[in-house]
Amino acid sequence: MTASRSRASVVRRGELTRPEQISAAPRIRIGASGVSQTAGGGGAVDQRVAVLETPSGEWLIGVDPATRLCVAVHRPTGPNADALFSVPAYTVTASTSWELEPLVGAALGDEVHEALRLAVVTVPLGATVGGVLVAACGTDRPDLDEGRVPRGADLLRLPGRQPVTYAESLARSRPLLRWEEAGLEDPSDVYRLDALALGRDVHEGRRDLTYRLSLNSRVLVAGNDIEVPADLVVRSSDTIRGLITMLTSPGIDAPPTAGQQVLLRRRDELLSLVAENPGPFRVDERVEVRLPDGRTLTGTVTAAIRGADQDVRSYQWNPDRTSMPGSLFGPRGVLRGGIVSPAAAVRASLLPDSTADVNLPAPAPALPSGPSEAPPIQLDLGAGPAGAGG
Repeated sequence: MTASRSRASVVRRGELTRPEQISAAPRIRIGASGVSQTAGGGGAVDQRVAVLETPSGEWLIGVDPATRLCVAVHRPTGPNADALFSVPAYTVTASTSWELEPLVGAALGDEVHEALRLAVVTVPLGATVGGVLVAACGTDRPDLDEGRVPRGADLLRLPGRQPVTYAESLARSRPLLRWEEAGLEDPSDVYRLDALALGRDVHEGRRDLTYRLSLNSRVLVAGNDIEVPADLVVRSSDTIRGLITMLTSPGIDAPPTAGQQVLLRRRDELLSLVAENPGPFRVDERVEVRLPDGRTLTGTVTAAIRGADQDVRSYQWNPDRTSMPGSLFGPRGVLRGGIVSPAAAVRASLLPDSTADVNLPAPAPALPSGPSEAPPIQLDLGAGPAGAGG
């Protein structure tokens, strides 16, 4: 990315709670599922749902055929579960599968996003599903409850597939970019930013970016309502800084959601974590280096070379293994002799070592045909398969 857009590469953020007002790009809508329902909208429904276990029960996830909203209703376990035959269970709705994640409080695997996009799973509003009454509309006050957040060992069940653990479902996802960092105030906190997919459609030189920002595995905000330059380099420190700045900025048209409130309280900490470090850089510090041919490689500093005035004039560094031919590396993954670059070509990097991305699990197989005839969404993923929800 050029320096001229290093601070403004991510722009035109739509208001997160009102996705109909965002991108001018046409949206592919979730198709109706053809589910039968008794007259009046309040009867029992016989349909297929996605089921995601939680410590206090399970989420039933699907598409409402009438409104095409993504719906999740939490069916609790325990002595009060029988009351849900007559009292609506905790229900949340969103315009896209990505915007459903902060309401559920957890990331959804690619296969869940696909099932929602194709309307293979259905949860009609105002109907009885799985023994619980779904509310006629999503709650006006969604909250964050630890008991409704799935754990890694909890099971995910989708129609036509064998159950898998929640951790296995997430492991099949392959984001274009992932940034993780421990908190400054509490090192046990872990922030995670995922850039998940770039839309194929280009309008006025821009396309949609799908993103997710989490704290300790709890999704605070997610969506595909940010437009970026069509030629954006997603795997970039500038992209990370731009997204963090944008997602922690208060909106002006609507009150913040529960997740956004958390981000607003932690805005200064997050901005400090992604702030530009001018150097000098220490040994083992992550850096991005611009080469004479215009390429930018990431790597790790091995030495700082100082002049007579003790100012750093250049750095010796090792590029990530995925950036260079394997024959150049020694037995410990260290480049023989390293590379020396002038200090002006070296800057701090927020990017992780991409070596960790090489052996990710393969994506899940395609879902069986569902009631929807909606065509699959083709995304420009570049680095590998990623979710295509919403």
